[in-house]
Amino acid sequence: MGGLQGRGAGIARRDGGREMTERGGRSREEGAMAGALARRSASRAATPAGGERTVVAAPVQRRRARTRVGKSKDPDYKLGSAYVLESVHDEVMAELVRPEVKALLIRQFGRFGVRHAPKKAAYSDLVELLLRRWLEGLDEELEQEG
Repeated sequence: MGGLQGRGAGIARRDGGREMTERGGRSREEGAMAGALARRSASRAATPAGGERTVVAAPVQRRRARTRVGKSKDPDYKLGSAYVLESVHDEVMAELVRPEVKALLIRQFGRFGVRHAPKKAAYSDLVELLLRRWLEGLDEELEQEG
């Protein structure tokens, strides 16, 4: 009596035999079954009482094209991470909000060619300023040592 035992024994499955779920790995918690039910409900709602179906096209919503903004999207910039003592980082962040420190940094950004947001002194701008100043004085320091 060679009947099937268990759940679908002997049937090859595309997912490698894993248990199927309604979610199916889709975003927004919408699985294949939920999507099929939603489409079915929508088609029934569009059917008039006479039984003839009419196709209703959904309005196409187009996203507004936005220009790339910020250094993270600029191909001229590269993310360079570094580990800094927490106490140093916290102290720097506290200084960056002081108006007189911000004004001084903004003047220095202009002098050294650091691109920054108007009237804003960010941590990454300060790091770039310090690295540029270090590079500028590097040859002098090497000559003095040698």
